[in-house]
Amino acid sequence: MHQILSLNWRTHGRALPLAWVTVRKDQRQGRMREMEGDLLKRVARLWPRSCHPILLADRGFGTRDLFDLLDGLHGDWIIRSKGTTPVEIHPGVWVPLRALATQPVLRDLSVRYGKSYGDQAYPCRMVIGAEAGYSDPWFLVVSAGLRKATWPARFITAAYGQRFTTEGCFRDQKNDVYEGFQLDGVQ
Repeated sequence: MHQILSLNWRTHGRALPLAWVTVRKDQRQGRMREMEGDLLKRVARLWPRSCHPILLADRGFGTRDLFDLLDGLHGDWIIRSKGTTPVEIHPGVWVPLRALATQPVLRDLSVRYGKSYGDQAYPCRMVIGAEAGYSDPWFLVVSAGLRKATWPARFITAAYGQRFTTEGCFRDQKNDVYEGFQLDGVQ
């Protein structure tokens, strides 16, 4: 069995694979973060300076190491975080993100992300969005380049909403009987 790690380009309401790595599932153990970083660095080296990409990533990618890597690549990004992640909202006051999400809500905060990092907690902008009746708020960690003056919270949530165009691309890569390219049998 294989897993595809892909970096997709969103265009015209659809996501197209820009770069990818196919890995045997038994060989990815303990190496996924390294492979993700390698893929991002490879694409960043090829990216034209005239383009300004914004990386959109889901909850599994919200780590201090990734934030630091992306900052070093000088790109902007919006990464969803888990509601259980602790953030420091005032000096010494740590709360799980979900405690900040009343419904409906659209909040734009400056926090320190990730108590487990101790003194190395990541200072960042956090946008929290939840519509009435929505049970799974978006906790979005935002790169420093997407400033409030030009990227207000409503722009951040709208941009992140475009991440879901990748779901069609993921469906193409599946091996289900009625969906996808069914590549498991291909050698």
